[in-house]
Amino acid sequence: MSENSTPEERTEMPTSRRMQQLRREGQIFKSNDVVQAVSLLTGFLALKVLWGWMFDDMKELITKTLARIASPEELDVQNVWEMV
Repeated sequence: MSENSTPEERTEMPTSRRMQQLRREGQIFKSNDVVQAVSLLTGFLALKVLWGWMFDDMKELITKTLARIASPEELDVQNVWEMV
């Protein structure tokens, strides 16, 4: 009966035996956001270690882009050339 109930209906935490069974079946909760954040961080760290100059250029590009978004200016020829 408890195997067919939803998590909202359950009142107690699963036992360690049940958790081991779920691990064997591959049914452990895993947040995709955490996995993606760790992957992104790992990628940036790899760039920093392997290609320091490329990492610095990307950091500068992101910083300048965010600064432009934060303080929008009049769009004229000079500003367009600075963006490129």
